[in-house]
Formats: sequence, C-alpha cells, structure tokens
Amino acid sequence: MSGYCVVVIKKFHTFNQISAIEKHNNRELPLANIDKNKTQNNRVLYANSDSYTGAWENILKNNEILHNKKTTIRKNAVLMLDVVTSFSGGADIDINKWADKSFKWVCDTFGGMGNVIASTLHLDETTPHIHTEIVPINDKGKLCAK
Repeated sequence: MSGYCVVVIKKFHTFNQISAIEKHNNRELPLANIDKNKTQNNRVLYANSDSYTGAWENILKNNEILHNKKTTIRKNAVLMLDVVTSFSGGADIDINKWADKSFKWVCDTFGGMGNVIASTLHLDETTPHIHTEIVPINDKGKLCAK
C-alpha cells in the first residue's frame, strides 16, 4: 500500500508553550492516547541541549555571533516551530529510514541543524510521528517564521 507524508507546523509564541511541548515530547505529562508499554521505543533523533529553552538561548547566541548583531525579538514573535512529520496509516515503510529522511528534510527546509532544538520520534501513539523543534531564523539572521 502506498502512503502519504503528513506535515503539521505549529507556532509557539511563549516560553511556557515551549516548556509544555518539551514535557510532552519527553513524556513527562500523562496522556490518554499514549501506550506506556511502547514508550521505551521512542527515540531522540537530535538534542541540542539539556532543555529546549537552553537550546533556544544557545541558538540565538550563535546567531548573534554569526551575524555580529543582537537579535531583535518582537513581543508577538514566533519563538519556535514544532514541525510534526508523520505518514498515512497502514503504509509499509522502514521507520528508521523514514525518520532519518524526515529529519534531514526538516533541517534542509528550515535553515539547517544550527536552528534545531530537538527532534523526537514517538512510537507509543497510534501513528508514529516526529516532533522537530526549530528556531525560525532566516538568512539575514532575524527571528522570522514567514
């Protein structure tokens, strides 16, 4: 059976939202749709730092060094994108190959590894999926999610 790739992008405007998705990805929050017997099969594909906010700060500092100027953060700025990649149910695929290719695609599409906070493969829900957290920095070094 052939399948379809699915991509959902969520925008986060606050550090409370960033902290909440970190807890979700690390399974620190109880959720009804999670099979706790499969949680040990989840896998961190990439982690920039011990915490999402710490990684966010490191990415901004590196951006400021790279562009030799302070990053301006508007009060309504998108601080982080949560890019969720998945595939249609019933597709016969190699999960590990799919995960590697999906992560590479997200990095290539959203500015490279330097903008990635973390990427986590969830296998403990009905449909396997990957959450990849991105700091939306454009080519000019500006925080921009357009």
